[in-house]
Amino acid sequence: MEIESLKWGVIQVGSKNYKDIKICKKFVKPWDWADTGTDHDPGIQIADVKAILPHSDVIILTRGISGLLKVPQSVITHIESLGKEVIVQKTKPAVLTYNKLIKSGVSVGALFHTTC
Repeated sequence: MEIESLKWGVIQVGSKNYKDIKICKKFVKPWDWADTGTDHDPGIQIADVKAILPHSDVIILTRGISGLLKVPQSVITHIESLGKEVIVQKTKPAVLTYNKLIKSGVSVGALFHTTC
């Protein structure tokens, strides 16, 4: 599943538009921060990535368009301890990275935040 487009507050996958998403080869679904207590600070939680971990060798964590969403080192360390590669980027470059990896056959999962 490639990302078709990104603009402030909207990411398009296939013919569907979302605000924030969890995506991997098995699914794309809305990422509701309220489910895990995520906020810009302290940032992405381990619970946010659990669903994509089993389906991905590379995990992309996005910091938002402006880079305001934090990614704690503890989350990166946890993912790496499972033998996964972690890429942390602002959302626009992360879309390019994600699509490039998908096209090259890499098993990749990501959390995309489309604002801030």
